Amino acid sequence: MDQHIPVFSKFHRVLGEMNAERPLRIDLFYLANFAETLHLLAAKRDVHALLPDEIVRVVKAWGDYEADAWWGGFTVDLKDGRRIYIESLADGLESGPASAVSVTPMEVGGALPKLPSHHPSQLYGWAEEPSELADYLARLGDRLA
Repeated sequence: MDQHIPVFSKFHRVLGEMNAERPLRIDLFYLANFAETLHLLAAKRDVHALLPDEIVRVVKAWGDYEADAWWGGFTVDLKDGRRIYIESLADGLESGPASAVSVTPMEVGGALPKLPSHHPSQLYGWAEEPSELADYLARLGDRLA
């Protein structure tokens, strides 16, 4: 039986606040999808032991967006020093039934996960420490404190 994931969360509220300050920014691509990834991660915490508030830094990110579907990944550092790769698929704007998130431990300094062969890397390949994600994590941390 599919579990319905609530559409609106603290992750979306912080995203909305940031977007209200500077709407229609080009950096919304990773930002919106990171918020959605954290939302999925929190909603499926019975499957994953990782909680979004453990994340201190996004090291690298990639993404692919077609129609209403997002597919992407984030290499993140955690408070305890571990590095994790989080990959997500958001099936539409309301976290549809095909939405999923996976968490894979990584070695610090290890090789990045290989991007899918049909991923348009010339457009969206790996982005180094997107600054908008650092701002988002700081604001989210203030909200959770």
